[in-house]
Amino acid sequence: GRAASFTLDLPHLRSIQLKFVTLEDSKGVGDSFSRCPSLEVMDSYKFWGTGTRNFAKIQVFVLPNCHTWSMMRSDDADYMDFYCPKMRQMELEGAYALKRVNLLSKPPAAYASNPVYKARGAETRFTLCLRDSCWPTGSIIGHPRLALCEPASKEEADAAEDSNPAAATFRQFQAMQSGGGDMASFLSNLMKQHQ
Repeated sequence: GRAASFTLDLPHLRSIQLKFVTLEDSKGVGDSFSRCPSLEVMDSYKFWGTGTRNFAKIQVFVLPNCHTWSMMRSDDADYMDFYCPKMRQMELEGAYALKRVNLLSKPPAAYASNPVYKARGAETRFTLCLRDSCWPTGSIIGHPRLALCEPASKEEADAAEDSNPAAATFRQFQAMQSGGGDMASFLSNLMKQHQ
């Protein structure tokens, strides 16, 4: 469903699942998840409205205990920074607008003095799945903790994206939006392409 905004403040929340959620205002999404320092698993499908185009600053997720982060088909997710020393599996599948993902080595200053955000034990290595996503810049690719990335290279990702009709349609939709095009023409052209 649609939501005007997204606000969490659940310090003992350990897992969350979001399906078919569209945000009208994505300000504070990263802050909301960061107010859940016990969070271990985040699983979402079509969690839309998290990109910076939607009135937001870059999303910063401070997740000291999170080991699994799965965003499937978060089409407009674009700029994200993560502090996640326990991450073992990150999936950013179908993130067609993905631009940059950074992995932070320490929590941002606003969280640094709070003991619940301090890493306990050694940092973990993690796998990253970028299937059907744009290849991001940022520190996540090539990070020393990155054990495995699928696809393995930007070239492999580009080849897969070129053969994915959903990615091509999303790029056309973004071009229509940024160019001031109208929805009726976009839908008419889309129908012609798929007849």
